[in-house]
Amino acid sequence: MGRRSQAWFGASGRTGMLYRSWARNEGFGGEVFDGRPVIGIASTWSELAPCNAHLDRVAEAVERGVWMAGGFPLEFPTMSTGETLMRPTAMLYRNLLAMEAEELVRANPLDGVVLLSGCDKTTPALLLAAASVDLPAVMVTGGPMLNGKHQGRDVGSGSGTDVWRCDALGDWFCSFVVVAAPEPLPAVDRAIGIDWGVSTIATTTDDDHDLAHPQRRRSAQAKLARYQRMMARRKPPKIKPASTGYKKAKRQVAKLHRQVARQRSDDARKWARGVVAAFDQIAAEDFRPRFLARSTMAKRAADAAIGATKAALVHMADKHGRDLRIVDPAYTTMDCSICGARAKHRLDLSERTYACEACGVVLPRAKNEAAVMVVRAGFVPLV
Repeated sequence: MGRRSQAWFGASGRTGMLYRSWARNEGFGGEVFDGRPVIGIASTWSELAPCNAHLDRVAEAVERGVWMAGGFPLEFPTMSTGETLMRPTAMLYRNLLAMEAEELVRANPLDGVVLLSGCDKTTPALLLAAASVDLPAVMVTGGPMLNGKHQGRDVGSGSGTDVWRCDALGDWFCSFVVVAAPEPLPAVDRAIGIDWGVSTIATTTDDDHDLAHPQRRRSAQAKLARYQRMMARRKPPKIKPASTGYKKAKRQVAKLHRQVARQRSDDARKWARGVVAAFDQIAAEDFRPRFLARSTMAKRAADAAIGATKAALVHMADKHGRDLRIVDPAYTTMDCSICGARAKHRLDLSERTYACEACGVVLPRAKNEAAVMVVRAGFVPLV
């Protein structure tokens, strides 16, 4: 079976002569009609879409690559969508772009197509078009948006630039993405195991570094309930704008939530800093708290912020050059940290003491699990 493009360029008689002559009118030589594959380059380049404004240069590189591989590249434009300028939203035009690109590919002498896109609307649209036409296709994305310039300095997206955002309280924040130099701490030749939990956020093999549940949300519960009642009393009907009192109460609720979140983050950072300062070998449970969201402990678990605490520990260990190993928690409730024997049955969640039937050791359940983490990570013996 011949190539699809040969129905145009390989046709005999007057029809084939017309197709070839129009292509040669653009400066292509007769050698491009020797049966080589014709590869379309669908470009969404547009100065109206900053995400795609550099794709003209990407298209030039793709075109050179097709020539080098022995193909016949033909670039063609498609509709370009971008959230930065289009109203009301670029999402409304995604399917239109897909249909346009599909018909352009279907109606022209193409054996394959390279799709050039640069945002979350043009990418799926071009992929939909390629799937509908059912021709060989390769997607080439343009990468991250190019940095903007302000007073000779890069700003915008990318490493080493500023990111601005406004929170629910209307406060503006700026973050700086920079390459941070490591700050290694002196070796102490000590290992610690960490088991995550709800009543005690982090139970460790060292009692001095256990992290008790601070119950930040519970401490703020009275104020939160008060402001939420104020919101409920002042909630406007759907057809009316919110009153000043409602907006004030809503702002107070958001402010309180932010205060609690910052307190949790501060607790996590301080605890993690203390752990990495005292231990250079850290074995932590690979805790995934999804199941807690469907349990009666959901609210208490959310207040514990185990995920944020674990993230703070990972960050501190990386920053200070500590050996942190994340351990699979499977069977940690059944294994003995002393002799390694495995119990014949799982411990119920209400059973808080572990007793080994093989060696007779009796330990608090969480302490045993923390010690198992150390053994599994290979940090033996404990110091």
